This record gives sequence, structure tokens and C-alpha cells, in this order.
Amino acid sequence: MKHGGRAKGTPNKTTSATRQILATFIEGEVNYIADHITELTTKERADLLAKLIPYVVPKQHQVEQQNDTFDKLPTWFCDDFSSGTK
Repeated sequence: MKHGGRAKGTPNKTTSATRQILATFIEGEVNYIADHITELTTKERADLLAKLIPYVVPKQHQVEQQNDTFDKLPTWFCDDFSSGTK
């Protein structure tokens, strides 16, 4: 049995404060970058955007599709499509 410490679900004060400080710092840097991005070369801008995109757009994971859908269809359904009838 655990005694003392913070209750379950209570945020860590140090972590919350650190996140707030970092958020404020990053916000200032984003504003600076936005104001000075035109000073970068095309390659530098492309590199910067490539590094920042993963923080905005989540990475896509490969999903394997099972192609057993047609195996489960009734034979009359498949026959109608293969013969060209409607």
C-alpha cells in the first residue's frame, strides 16, 4: 500500500511548469522563424519544413489489408459481376 505523495491523477507541478516555460519559448521561436523565413534559401526552408511536419501531421503506418472480402460473397453475386449482367 502506498502512503503519501500526490493523489492519482494529480498533475506533477514541476512537469506542468516546465511544459509552460517550453511552450512560451517555442511560441516565441515560431514567431521569430515566421518573421525571418524569407531570409532562408529554398533548400533551408524545405529542410525546416521537413523537420517540423512530423509535429503537425502524424506519421502514417502501413496497414495490411485482408483481401478475403470477395471470398465471403455469395457465388451468385460474383457470377453477376463476372458475366457483365446487372
